[in-house]
Amino acid sequence: MDLRIAKPLTLKCGLTLPNRLVKAAMAECMGEANGTPSPRLQRPYGEWSQGGWGMLITGNVQVDMKYLGSPGDVALDANVDSKQALQKWTSWASTCQRHGTPTVVQINHPGRQSPTGAGNRGLFEKNIAPSAIALNFGPGFIPRLINSLVFGTPKAMSIGDIHDVIDRFVRTARLAAEAGFSGVEIHAAHGYLLAQFLSAKSNQRTDDYGGSPAARAKIVIEIIKAVRAAVPKSFCVGVKLNSADHQSPEEFQSCLEQTALIAAAGIDFLEISGGTYENPTMSFGVNADATKPASTKASTKAREAFFLEFAEAIRQKVLDLPLIVTGGFRSRHGMETALEQNACDLIGLGRPAAMNPAIPKALLLNQEVANSDATIAVHRVPPSWWVKKIGVKALGAGTENTAVTFMAKSLLKADDEPGKVFSDLLEAYPGSDLVLVDAIQNHLVIADPSLLADLLVHNAYDFIKRPRIAEVLTEFIGLGLVTLEGDAHKFLRKNTLPAFNFRSIKGMYPMMWRKSNRFIASLKSQLAGKGLERDTKLIDMNIWASKVTLDIIGIAGLGRELNTIEDFNNPLAKAYDELTEVTLEKGLYMLLSMLFGLKTIRLLPWRMNGVFKRLRTSLVSICESMITDKREAIRQDADHHPDILSLLIKTDNFTDTELADQLLTFLAAGHETTSSSLSWASYLLAKHPHIQEAVRREVQQGSPDSLNEDLASTLERMPLLNGVINETLRLYPTVPLTIRQARCDTTLGNHRIPSGSSILVSPWMINRSPKFWGDDSTEFRPARWISEDGKPNQTGGASSNYHFITFLHGPRSCIGQGFARAELRCLLAALLLSFKWELAMPEADVVARGAVTIKPANGMHIQLELLESDYKW
Repeated sequence: MDLRIAKPLTLKCGLTLPNRLVKAAMAECMGEANGTPSPRLQRPYGEWSQGGWGMLITGNVQVDMKYLGSPGDVALDANVDSKQALQKWTSWASTCQRHGTPTVVQINHPGRQSPTGAGNRGLFEKNIAPSAIALNFGPGFIPRLINSLVFGTPKAMSIGDIHDVIDRFVRTARLAAEAGFSGVEIHAAHGYLLAQFLSAKSNQRTDDYGGSPAARAKIVIEIIKAVRAAVPKSFCVGVKLNSADHQSPEEFQSCLEQTALIAAAGIDFLEISGGTYENPTMSFGVNADATKPASTKASTKAREAFFLEFAEAIRQKVLDLPLIVTGGFRSRHGMETALEQNACDLIGLGRPAAMNPAIPKALLLNQEVANSDATIAVHRVPPSWWVKKIGVKALGAGTENTAVTFMAKSLLKADDEPGKVFSDLLEAYPGSDLVLVDAIQNHLVIADPSLLADLLVHNAYDFIKRPRIAEVLTEFIGLGLVTLEGDAHKFLRKNTLPAFNFRSIKGMYPMMWRKSNRFIASLKSQLAGKGLERDTKLIDMNIWASKVTLDIIGIAGLGRELNTIEDFNNPLAKAYDELTEVTLEKGLYMLLSMLFGLKTIRLLPWRMNGVFKRLRTSLVSICESMITDKREAIRQDADHHPDILSLLIKTDNFTDTELADQLLTFLAAGHETTSSSLSWASYLLAKHPHIQEAVRREVQQGSPDSLNEDLASTLERMPLLNGVINETLRLYPTVPLTIRQARCDTTLGNHRIPSGSSILVSPWMINRSPKFWGDDSTEFRPARWISEDGKPNQTGGASSNYHFITFLHGPRSCIGQGFARAELRCLLAALLLSFKWELAMPEADVVARGAVTIKPANGMHIQLELLESDYKW
């Protein structure tokens, strides 16, 4: 094959590119705290350097450390020793070009798109922009809140500010040249500062830098000329322009005029891309509103590029300027067609380069691969349900030029089931055991559960939670078993394990049964018109399940009667209700905390800081009071306190502060799995009334002779009851996504895993995989957990215990899984003995959703009917 994409191209400056494939810029966010390149950049650029690319364009390098596009951007800081900076830049350039691949540094200033906490400017120091015009995130309170908290209204730049920015672009370009890079690309797209100057929407100046299209382009032209004068003639200078900001005929003509002026200023190439934070085309497609489905013209789809038609018009304006088109190319055929029709000269690839650094050499330029097979599987990421609901056009566009990781997809793609994106991945890469989905951050997805043995058991302590996720979790559930790592986790697990052994759990069954009966009594009062929701047979099982499971963990964990089923004003229950109540503002707070860190978010004048501080203070105060009471009770009688708190106190290994952390963990995590699972089991049995009736008969016929240990044995022997519980846990794992980060170089199977790599595991996907569970893998079939002899089994017919990972495995597995199963047996049996029920909401409204844990997003509303024959145990 005579491939056009394989032909070299020589630019005006004399730089020759070996082929037409360009790794597009993506925001790596791997800069040091002082803005210099981090050693972590060596690994991804080392991979790209030998991947067969015609040119590499680095991620955003900011020209001013005060204003970063994202925390962790590489940036120019005048306070850093110049020799130190040059040494690090030289090392980076050497890695990029050690295999002869020309590398260009993308240089940028974010302007009004620099979020709070990104950069070393003061907390109340404003961003800068051509005019004092804030970002428009859409109508409504939440969009305005996001803007005011994260970006604010910028300061209109003075002439002095403009000259300072021009000088910073020049100094950054000079540093790149001295370090040995092949060139720079001046970023004037995606709504950043130079794009803000070019656009009449954001530039309303009346001086030399605003008004006409030519005046708005003046700063870009001055930067190009100043950079040209400061670097060698052989040094490449390119510009990146935006397509999405020029939709109207007037805007389009202005853009063509500006493009001609920019080309005449002396650049070597022009890259056409699109999308801004207000108009995130790069993330969602050409029709630029993230709250609406993307659609493109048929001709654009045929050439596979979002912006190709725009580039063709540019080509007519500047016929002799090499054009890069970035966005949407997904096959060799589409790339060849674009080059053949002279619509562009170079093909920019972003996400495909992140997923496979060697995609040119391995696929696109590999002549042994037929055109029909030379395609790239990259899934489009639609906006999430809550982005649509609150109308925030830009949220999600922050990744417009980053590698969109499958972690983000799993959390944002809420129109599908939580594991759909991982299932799609397995279909795209059949036979793979470990799939690299982001070469920049080194995100890998486990596709073959056999690798879980190394991740969860053999090398378990080589992996930790991602730091910012751990920081947020620690704030709300304490520094306990869920959040601790290493030796601290081993110590705590060893001291806690006796409370969850087989004998201890068996001894808790009578207590759980008593609580279950009180739960049933409260529901009967409800039906009699004496409950919280008077005169109705409708209940939200989400609410009731949370109350009863909190009561049970109160006894087991604290040795304390909380009575939240009867007392809806219990301060502990009210605090947890408020903490776990799903609101858009709380969701936004959690999201921003994970993105920017709690320390940064706490600096903001946001009422949610006060809300969460009050809730945590309240919970810690309650826990500390309980610890004081428990210590006194143990002092008076040390022999009759079998609860977890007493066990930890008796070891004399923990301070009161450490004990409070453990209580926060047990109270939060201790009832979450059972509460959620009871809601889902209620739903599944309402949806399958014949199974509900069958398991009811089993429970009715299985009455034990006493309420001592015979109760545990009786419930554990019931095949259908246990089948319903296991099938619920399989189909609706409480935690749908687990992320572990390698703290050192390690291995998974035969794969070497570098330090810092993130391993993504989807229990939802593995638990429902037809490869492991058969063609009926997504169906509710409790019979799979019943052996041929009619007894319960523990495998569900799967060939490996790693095919069912709701509770994970190994030293990081859920320590309370036996406790949760015991609770479910008691609660579900008690419900079945007293009621039958049906779904009291449209099935379409039953949606599994959540970022940390999966719950019914709209509640679980069922209608109860009291059984005429009320069986008593």
